[in-house]
Amino acid sequence: MSCLPRLRSSLMGFRAAVDMILNWKADDGGGRNCLAALHQECARSYWHGVRAKTELAVTVADAASDEPLHIAVDRVAERNIRSRLGTVIEATAFWQDFASENPLGELAGFRGTSDYINAMKLHIPEIYAETLRVDKYIAAIEEVPPDVSLAELQSSLEHLLRNHMIFLLPALEFAAAESSWA
Repeated sequence: MSCLPRLRSSLMGFRAAVDMILNWKADDGGGRNCLAALHQECARSYWHGVRAKTELAVTVADAASDEPLHIAVDRVAERNIRSRLGTVIEATAFWQDFASENPLGELAGFRGTSDYINAMKLHIPEIYAETLRVDKYIAAIEEVPPDVSLAELQSSLEHLLRNHMIFLLPALEFAAAESSWA
């Protein structure tokens, strides 16, 4: 599985970009740089996730595990991120100089700053927690013999990509664009 190290690295990059937002201070200026970093890491993680899904689809049928390990999502981490993230991204200073009026953004359902905030508050904490889960699956696969079935990793990865990243990317695309900031 040649794609797994790159996937793992990009998921760590996503979490580091979220940590950058969580550590943002009002005197740092607007949050554009944080959002741009998160956009880049989310897109990179999505790309590596799609590549990993493709590789997994080829090998999952060949590798059956008797008792696959099921790794639960860390809901405590998700709640902590959600709480801290809400405090930061709801701050008016984070969005200073943000111009939410964007015709293409409106087509995607982003009519005002609150739409961007709501999309981020919903998906970023869930993605963060899911990246921890996928990372644990990858670590378990790298053990000899593997302690997890590839199907479990594939399922977790599909959930991460289809249910969260695909919805966060458009919000980040518009919010991180230089043209969206004065």
